[in-house]
Amino acid sequence: MTHSDSQKADVHRGRLLYFYPENDSALAADLANYTAPEAAQHLRLAGEALPLWYDGAGDRVLLSGINGAWYDRMVADFGITADVFDYDCQGLTPEPWGWSRAVRSIYAAQGMPAEKMPSDADLERIRTLSSRLTSIDLSRHLLAACPFMATTRALAVTDEADLARELERRGSAIVKQPWSSSGRGVMDTRTLPAGQALRRAAGIIRRQGAVVVEDILSRTADFALLFRADAGRVSFSGVSLFNVNARYGYEGNLVGQQQTLRRILRHYISETQTADMVEALQGILADMIGDAYTGPLGVDMMATADGPAVAELNLRNTMGHVCLTLGERLLEPDVLADYRVAPLAGAFTEPEYACRNGRLTAGTLSLTPRPRFFSFLLSVRPDRL
Repeated sequence: MTHSDSQKADVHRGRLLYFYPENDSALAADLANYTAPEAAQHLRLAGEALPLWYDGAGDRVLLSGINGAWYDRMVADFGITADVFDYDCQGLTPEPWGWSRAVRSIYAAQGMPAEKMPSDADLERIRTLSSRLTSIDLSRHLLAACPFMATTRALAVTDEADLARELERRGSAIVKQPWSSSGRGVMDTRTLPAGQALRRAAGIIRRQGAVVVEDILSRTADFALLFRADAGRVSFSGVSLFNVNARYGYEGNLVGQQQTLRRILRHYISETQTADMVEALQGILADMIGDAYTGPLGVDMMATADGPAVAELNLRNTMGHVCLTLGERLLEPDVLADYRVAPLAGAFTEPEYACRNGRLTAGTLSLTPRPRFFSFLLSVRPDRL
């Protein structure tokens, strides 16, 4: 190896990050050459710079380009260290938003060696674990370890006649398709006439082979426990507090340092219960995942009057992980901010912000340069806790 080659390898000792929010839909299609719906493509293009905010030394980000003035300002104000991918995979480890056949094809097209990516068997295992059907087993195992858990009585249904009987028996229910993202594919049967709800649910069975039917619980808060899987081990990363709309679609996160978020979470779930769930999930998830997947993951949960309950497993990166990094990196203790992803209705006006010593102190920061289609914003709340 020449001296220049050695220098290049040192520079590239990091991850090649890629924002691909439509990955759950790509898992449903299970195609190497998957084309996402236009809205999903717009979300990806709008947020392709997001990985710059959870970078590490030597990391590169796979994107179509970057606004130089915005990038230089973020480097100066907040110390971003990642750079745009320069079409050289040497020394880089792929870490996309999530793995699927489609994502593996995208990395392969950039020159990433096959041995650095999941095998066909690994991808099939990841696809299976990423299905919402997995959450049924996860909830059952967690309830056995933590008896204080509430249960949604979740059930996988693969037959349309059984589906009709189950919906009639429950009266009202949440119906989930196995693969979808950001709350899409979640149906509350109370919002639809009975016949229409049944037809929609039956359509999911025909397309994806099953649906998950579960009870409707009175939720008081939505939160996630965030982890990272590596070589068969699972370690705890932190907590996430987020908001969903009436249709269970993701709306945004509450962002702060972990000590602040844990203090807020205690209003809904005791510190002891959180610790017990984390300890149990580390073992349960390690057994379920094995060494098929390396990267961030999260367990979405809800606080209810009867205790915490599992909503779903996300075997991929999440906005919660993004916000965990934003809170620790950009905010001072006892400062809270709101993270939101909003469709652009017209021309984008760059918001104003103030910062000091690499911390966001006031205003709103646009996390992507010159947003198109969607804006990704972090807004500091005016009052400290």
